[in-house]
Amino acid sequence: IFPTHSFAKNYKSQNGILDLRGWDFKRGGNFDLNVSWEFYWKQLIVKETYPKSNNFINLTTMWNDYKIDGKPISPYGYATYRLTILLDEKKQHLAVKIPIIATAFKFFVDGEKVAEAGKVGTDDTTSLPSYMPQVAIFCPSKDKVEFILQISNFSHRFGGTWETILLGEEKKIRDLRERNLNLDLFLFGVLLIMGVYHLALFWLRKSEKAPLYFAIYCLLVAIRPIVTGETYFSYIFPSINWELVRKIEYLPLYAGTPIFCMFIYSLFPLDYSKLYLRIFQIFGVVLSILVIFTPVKFFSCTLRLFH
Repeated sequence: IFPTHSFAKNYKSQNGILDLRGWDFKRGGNFDLNVSWEFYWKQLIVKETYPKSNNFINLTTMWNDYKIDGKPISPYGYATYRLTILLDEKKQHLAVKIPIIATAFKFFVDGEKVAEAGKVGTDDTTSLPSYMPQVAIFCPSKDKVEFILQISNFSHRFGGTWETILLGEEKKIRDLRERNLNLDLFLFGVLLIMGVYHLALFWLRKSEKAPLYFAIYCLLVAIRPIVTGETYFSYIFPSINWELVRKIEYLPLYAGTPIFCMFIYSLFPLDYSKLYLRIFQIFGVVLSILVIFTPVKFFSCTLRLFH
């Protein structure tokens, strides 16, 4: 009945200030903070007294796609985002849902750190990458709230924020994360079961290769939901090497594509070109080798090529 952003007032930020007075989090739901934030490139700032920036950026704009004074900035570096939010004068438990950010961040509410992933630094020796989507809870004590987001990236080809941050009631934000997590685990479980089932089929009828190819494909793809999205894998193994997890993330994508093509070819050998199959196999093998033997900074640039 009351979908997000359904009220008559147009809630947009202007010069890094978002006026949410009149917004009802109960009826309107979570608010998408993909609005204009103040942007401080090559600066890590926490205090409220710093000068106002002339640069503004939306959360879904990667550093690769952003320009300052007409010149593109590097995907590698560090920056501060700032957003001031005007709220109604009433204390309520609010929360923000912070997605994967490339590749380390600190999030502050009114100068107090409420969330962190990895280690934010000014170069590759002082920073540490980590993908840890989080829910940060806070209770505004006044009608104005300041959000500060510090980010550094020296490890991935695409730096900055890839997805938006959501602001809402604590329960609704937590419920959203739980739903996303449950969906990730559901997909993992379904694909795992399908993979094991088709392995059993192949064991019973080894002359047919299609079940084997489909089983391998399902088992490979099953890994992706738990290393992307809410990154459940990283919460189970928090100390695991970030580079290794990124390789686990990319390999099913690159290795799985030629295997799926082999599955289709085994079903329809007369209708599927063997030349196309060989092209996909070579392409998949080359990309998989790059993932295994090169750092994330290098092989992450192949994703757009793959798409």
